[in-house]
Amino acid sequence: MGLFGKLFGSKPQYEPLPDDSEAARQLESLREPLVSFAGQTSDDLELVPADREGFIFIGSPPKRFGIVWIDSDGKINNFKTLAGEKGVSAARLQDLVQELSRVYQASSGVTRYSTSLEGRPLTVTPNSELAARLRQVIDAAG
Repeated sequence: MGLFGKLFGSKPQYEPLPDDSEAARQLESLREPLVSFAGQTSDDLELVPADREGFIFIGSPPKRFGIVWIDSDGKINNFKTLAGEKGVSAARLQDLVQELSRVYQASSGVTRYSTSLEGRPLTVTPNSELAARLRQVIDAAG
């Protein structure tokens, strides 16, 4: 991104997500809960799809972001559900945010794509290593 992009906050441009890709198939399997969630926020969204689940970065990772994940039942989970289901403390959740930020930063060189979801832009990062690492961090939280 050039100087003007940094000053005016332009977003990186990625190649379109190929319609015949595995990531497009995974996105389609997550469509219903993803559309439902996307309708609740105006922030930028980045999907890391995986088999039967997906991780959604909200905002501007790795610095200012939130994360939710769609489980294999199509349920949207977040830090609040993690705290409620596993009794994770606020301090542990803060550590979790820092670890997720490090995991995201380590993925800076992976290929990302652009697509739209119900007319709104969506970045898709189809990387099984990143998805596995995100799952590992979240599972280790409790």
